Amino acid sequence: MADLDLGAIAGDAAAAMLGVIKKNGADIKQYAAAEAQKIATSCAQIAQLRAQGIITDEEMRLHLDIQKNASRAVLMAVKGIAIITAEQAVNAAIGVVSAAVSKALGFALI
Repeated sequence: MADLDLGAIAGDAAAAMLGVIKKNGADIKQYAAAEAQKIATSCAQIAQLRAQGIITDEEMRLHLDIQKNASRAVLMAVKGIAIITAEQAVNAAIGVVSAAVSKALGFALI
């Protein structure tokens, strides 16, 4: 697997999350940055497992859903973040990370 710059990917994911969150009136930069790092790391690890044939496509999707749900819960726990905003923020981050990881692996992560 090509080397992934998880720091850069997490930064891009955090920016995507913050774009959604700020449009909805809340400034939770530190939470978004931490969750973006978790998403980037988890997606890279999940993709590596799939690339090595350790997990199937279905298992990969399930692992991604687990990470998505965990990140959504963290953002929803922050005062003022509605479920729809948290969902949009997590989806934005996963979109950024998925594109980078998929490009590095040569197959679609999601």
